[in-house]
Amino acid sequence: MTQKYHYTMCGLDNVYINGPGVKIKNTDYGESVAIERIDDLHKAIALTIATGSFELTGKELRFLRIELDLSQTQFAAMIESTKQNIGRYERDELKEGIPGSVQMAARMLYLTFIRYPETAKVITELAELDRQMTSDRIFSITDGKWQNNDECVAE
Repeated sequence: MTQKYHYTMCGLDNVYINGPGVKIKNTDYGESVAIERIDDLHKAIALTIATGSFELTGKELRFLRIELDLSQTQFAAMIESTKQNIGRYERDELKEGIPGSVQMAARMLYLTFIRYPETAKVITELAELDRQMTSDRIFSITDGKWQNNDECVAE
């Protein structure tokens, strides 16, 4: 019988791996673990999370975000939330859990990013444009009228 290994290094509490892809050795310094094709393992974990019909935990949300290689700020921009909210969700700070719309968005983003990389690129660019458009705007009077400083022409 193959020994199963509790794989907590991925940040999730409920992942166990076994079979020929994991080699566990006891050494004089403690347990040594070698995991083959760890990137593929992470993709399999993320796909299981993204296609699951269960409520996401904060750790699972964080795992998907990290697999997407997005910061909390970038992820928040894509789902029209805030970095602070994403942090609260990932830390499981809300008694009512992660809102369903956030869970669905996280799952859809992951599936879109892995299945349609070109679409993912467009989504990323649009989120950045949206972030730029919603940043502070500074207005000043030029030639007797109020204008956005970006539109003001220096003479």
